Amino acid sequence: MNAASYDHRMEFDDAADELYGLSPGEFVSRRNELVKDARAAGDRGLADTIGGLRRPTLSAWAINQWVRADPDGVDALIALGAELAAAQRRAAVAQVRELSARRRQVVADGTRAVTDVAAERGQPIAAGAVREITTSLRAAIADEEIATQLRSGRLVTAVEYSGFGPAGVFLVPDPVSEGGRVDLADEHDADKRDAEQSADEQPDDVAVQARAAAQAELDEAIAGEAAIHDELERARTELHAVRSRVEELARRTEELRAELERVDGELRFARRRETTADKACSDIESRHRAAARRVDAARRAVET
Repeated sequence: MNAASYDHRMEFDDAADELYGLSPGEFVSRRNELVKDARAAGDRGLADTIGGLRRPTLSAWAINQWVRADPDGVDALIALGAELAAAQRRAAVAQVRELSARRRQVVADGTRAVTDVAAERGQPIAAGAVREITTSLRAAIADEEIATQLRSGRLVTAVEYSGFGPAGVFLVPDPVSEGGRVDLADEHDADKRDAEQSADEQPDDVAVQARAAAQAELDEAIAGEAAIHDELERARTELHAVRSRVEELARRTEELRAELERVDGELRFARRRETTADKACSDIESRHRAAARRVDAARRAVET
């Protein structure tokens, strides 16, 4: 790459980064200004390439802002995708279950973070756009190429993953080389393209949409199964602990019953001895009274 091409690329990257960091309402006017600046500088190729940049949908814009505001969160999401892919390659079923459960939480947290960033910028996100954000984050976890596109912060539309590579993806194009400039429409035509963008973004391939929907359903099913599996493991652990306690108490009960029978036998024996001792004591008391009477009688006889 010669110096001119390098400068051309740098200028394009700077322009694209600026445009996709703006609010959707500012995009077109600023893009037109940058096109005029490039033409005034005599760089028709750069002007045409910038003019071809499309305004992002609301969901894509929100994701782009999150990428800029929370790069650590983006890295965590993409790292989870790499872990999950590695576990799937190893057929590590237990780890796949664990990571699938984590994926559901990471996607939920990421979606909430994206909408929070949009809200901070004064742009509420409708339910449909929230679903597109969630789908895009899932796709970034599932596909490394989509993850790279998302991390660039230049998404134009939401992205989907069909299981066969990116589907429904539209990203900022690379700048044209000086020897291969493409003739593009003027700013008016670019604005018209933006106005018609929503119609252009719908995928024509029904099969791709069906695969994407099936993949999303599979992701939900895997995450749900993983969560229920974890819940089942916790329930089994608790059941084992309770059963152990029941067995311990049952053994203790038998021990106490045996002890009770032994003590009850001792009590009956002690009561019989008490009865015998009480009778013996009564007999001795009677004999003692009789002996005392004889002593009294003998004493009176001596005194007279």
